[in-house]
Amino acid sequence: MEQAAGLVYQLFQHEMFPWTFSVLALFPFLLLVLHYLATNHRTPTTCKETKNHHPPPPSPPRLPIIGHLHLIGGLLHVSLRELAHRYGPDLMLLHLGQVPNLIVSSPRAAEAVLRTHDLVFASRPYSLIADILLYGPSDVGLSPYGE
Repeated sequence: MEQAAGLVYQLFQHEMFPWTFSVLALFPFLLLVLHYLATNHRTPTTCKETKNHHPPPPSPPRLPIIGHLHLIGGLLHVSLRELAHRYGPDLMLLHLGQVPNLIVSSPRAAEAVLRTHDLVFASRPYSLIADILLYGPSDVGLSPYGE
């Protein structure tokens, strides 16, 4: 057993595998790039693709991983009020991390969201982790609305 460990040590000392540690050092970066590519969804750009899709609400420019978290200051309501004045009085789309959030800033829009379109916004978002670990959305806290 000690001889096998000694041989492996000698292989790495004599640089038979000089690329091994380079690959191990780049592995976290490669995982981050793959995660970004897997979660990056393109928005439709042509009229044919946008036929059944509504344009998203106005949104400030966001950063890749943290989204719009850098725009939120110490007082949340003050930060949201300033963003609403800048990007639209009714609706605004903010990405807090990777999660998109619809911010409703006016009573008229809040009534439309909570009364008129309540079934659209009532369900919970799909979670791949919950689907894998908990065998689908069979839990009361994770099941979609109406099931």
